[in-house]
Amino acid sequence: MEKKTSFRSFDSIRSKKKIAPIKHAAKPKKSSHKNWSWLILLLVPVFVFLSLLCVSKVVDKVKVAQMFRSGRYLVLFQNNAELRPSGGFIGSFAVIEFRNFTIKKIDFNSNITKLDKAYVADHSVPAPAPLGQIASGNWAMRDSNFAVSFPEAAQKVEWFYSQETGDSVDGVISINASVLRDFLKITGPMTLSDPAVTIDSGNFFTELTNQIENEYFDSTENQQTNEPKEILKTMMPEVLKRALSINKIKLYEFVYVSFKEKQIQFFSNDPAIEQSIKDLGLGGEVKDFDKDYLQVNVANIGGSKSSQNINENLEYEVINQNGLMMSDLTITRKHIGTGVWPDGVNRSWVKVLVPKNTILKSADLDGSDITAKVESGEEAGKTYFASWVITKPQTTSVLHLNYQLPISPENYAVLLQKQSGNCGDLVRVLLNNNLLYNGVLNSDTVVK
Repeated sequence: MEKKTSFRSFDSIRSKKKIAPIKHAAKPKKSSHKNWSWLILLLVPVFVFLSLLCVSKVVDKVKVAQMFRSGRYLVLFQNNAELRPSGGFIGSFAVIEFRNFTIKKIDFNSNITKLDKAYVADHSVPAPAPLGQIASGNWAMRDSNFAVSFPEAAQKVEWFYSQETGDSVDGVISINASVLRDFLKITGPMTLSDPAVTIDSGNFFTELTNQIENEYFDSTENQQTNEPKEILKTMMPEVLKRALSINKIKLYEFVYVSFKEKQIQFFSNDPAIEQSIKDLGLGGEVKDFDKDYLQVNVANIGGSKSSQNINENLEYEVINQNGLMMSDLTITRKHIGTGVWPDGVNRSWVKVLVPKNTILKSADLDGSDITAKVESGEEAGKTYFASWVITKPQTTSVLHLNYQLPISPENYAVLLQKQSGNCGDLVRVLLNNNLLYNGVLNSDTVVK
């Protein structure tokens, strides 16, 4: 039987360490312009939150702030409009070097594809089977965050980064694009002059994708430079200005929600720091739990930027049948998009994590029996059942699983874990026809 871990939140943790202001940033190794200002904004929530740790009497027990004493950290910008198991597709990244709680150097890479292409030209790393259709059998850094548990995903990203650059890092920070979108909900729309476009929380994903993948390449000079995320450099000084002028209470609430919903995650190679990250609820790991467990984890693979247009509902019912705990899980995925680019058909590898040694009894997709087609296996100490679910715009897909749990009926409880990058499923949990939970799953939740 697995040991139950503490779910102590980061709510009440404080620290007396102050983080020094940024003194300077080095020129990026990977691009010819100083295209790193967006990153500083995205790290503002991290630094602000750590500053809020400043008044706690348990500072000696908190090691997380030590991440920023010294070391090199890989910061991933993950686009969760293209959902991946530990957040979103890695569109770009940076490496930040800290010394004495001060940022000494920032190297920004705005085109991960160029780095990956150079690597796969001379190396062949077999990709996980679901990625095969887009990776042509060759795995590289942009697709490497494919593990459900963030610590495992982070270590794989580190490995590819080391292989592709020859450098090493001390840890990983991931930030999902929805953090910036939600920030614009607070500040309001932003109008740029070059390019001439207004970006707000409603058109954030669509307009940025359009500017990066279409408008940018209308220029012959841009085609030669091939740094399509230049728009981030253009917009971020204004965003940073707004961040510094926000009401502190609103900023705290924004930071709190970003961490609680796993839109920002940490990993450290230092075991003591990593344990504290997990204790604070910042690590994105698959948690141990000695009763029932459920996580629905989705990887958008070749499904365009359609993930934000999928409304997912979970109906989970557990029945005690003469001492056997039987579960019925229904996953309803409604595509509310139009199909107009960058939206499209959502092609997702849906993985359901359940307690180890759970036995699948039956499965159907849109009314058709797929029991024999469901992939079963183990990951992160759990059993999983996985299947492709392909949903066209303005249609609904329904995946239904029936399985036997390896738990006793006494003192029933279930840990519901939320996927990073997911913006909240509507979940209903029933036990023997009695409703236990009905709400939006915005964070890991124990239901009993």
